[in-house]
Amino acid sequence: MDSLLVDSKPVNVSTSGASVALHWVAVQGEHSYEVRLFEVLGGQELEVDEWSGEVSVARVLNGLSAWLEVVPNPVEAGNNVTVYITVKNSENYKQTLPIELVDDTGNVWWPKEGYHGVGYSISDGYLTIYANKTARIIATIGPITQNTTLKLKIGEYSMASEYIEVTQTKVQKAVMDCSDLQLLAKEGNLVLDMECVVYFTNPTDVQWEITSINANAHILKTRYTKDLTPEFTPPTILTKTVPAGGVGEFELKFHDVLPEKGIIESGIEIKKLSGVTVPVQVNFTVLVNGQPYVIDSKGKIWGLSYEATKYVTIRVDSDKVIEHLVISMAVGFGAGVATAYILKCTKIGATIGSAVPGGGTLIGAAVGFITYKVLGLP
Repeated sequence: MDSLLVDSKPVNVSTSGASVALHWVAVQGEHSYEVRLFEVLGGQELEVDEWSGEVSVARVLNGLSAWLEVVPNPVEAGNNVTVYITVKNSENYKQTLPIELVDDTGNVWWPKEGYHGVGYSISDGYLTIYANKTARIIATIGPITQNTTLKLKIGEYSMASEYIEVTQTKVQKAVMDCSDLQLLAKEGNLVLDMECVVYFTNPTDVQWEITSINANAHILKTRYTKDLTPEFTPPTILTKTVPAGGVGEFELKFHDVLPEKGIIESGIEIKKLSGVTVPVQVNFTVLVNGQPYVIDSKGKIWGLSYEATKYVTIRVDSDKVIEHLVISMAVGFGAGVATAYILKCTKIGATIGSAVPGGGTLIGAAVGFITYKVLGLP
């Protein structure tokens, strides 16, 4: 029992078979058992057959014993479960005691109403069970959102329990359209802007009244960019009523200021970002009447978790990057700048330099150097 040897006996097996009784002192709870049959040949034991299974031992208190069965188990997050409750009264008199189903956080799930059956009744949270009777009760509880242990308490005692395993809600696919991801430089940082509209379907046969949408988004890592979680304004719901089989929409507006090293992979220059495509992923949950699930006309519970991915193109504002680099870097250029590069860049630099307040050919040449070597512009 439970991987421990508790009893063994020799037995002579004839052609008509044999029977043997093995004994174990029962302990309340769930247990596993194995029975193995060995044949002894030449002093060696050879296993020839085995049986295994599970057994549930109920607690007996004042002549009362109880069992629980939860179906389905595991259960998908957000769904209900059916609990089959069996209570047996082995005494020769009627008993009335408080009864409830609680989870491991102390939350009371049942009873919420009265029950009447053969040999028992439940009223105001009290079970009355008659002499030598067995109560068989079916209760539906939920939605169940996380793993828990369900306990049947009678009086002040836990009489039976079952662990409920919760699996994650299936994530439905959504689609979205996005603008280009705009990057411009500002005071040593890169400013990110983008807008997306997300489309999701209502696969049920009931209409939805959307109260809110919880969303999180990030830009997945590429060879040019790092994994980013940019800031965005709260989702703007564009379709608050979604008919059965219809499509809902909401908008996300991204705006964030991030350090350059927080966006660009090491060794990558700004000029190489323009035209690069990056995957944007949005995970979101739709709340209908404040709940992350809906129940259709047939009683099926639908989780409302979605995921959408869209590849977007990065656009770098070269003018803003040049302006940024001029302000932060040009003052650092002086006579030490290599003459060859000054001459090579002076033609374009002189023109740009004339537009910089207080600038001249030297600063213009520096700008030309940045434009030619850093940004790769002609």
